[in-house]
Amino acid sequence: MFDEFEFYVSEKRPLMFAVISLVAVAVIGINSYVWLSTIVGLLASCVYFVINSVFWEKVFLGKDDSPVLRVAFGVLVTFML
Repeated sequence: MFDEFEFYVSEKRPLMFAVISLVAVAVIGINSYVWLSTIVGLLASCVYFVINSVFWEKVFLGKDDSPVLRVAFGVLVTFML
């Protein structure tokens, strides 16, 4: 299941998911100042982390690495940035 999502994000529609990631950042910022909703912030943050972890794992790791390692490394890099 994750391999299909990874293919869709990184190769099939990368521009669409980059825009979704930017919208998630905007929602996080607006939520911090205007809405102050925990649910909205949590959902936007999860969307941001999932999409960007796929982008970062494509930058640093190859297809020959295990999926668990790629996901863990992508989340770690996204969290540290």
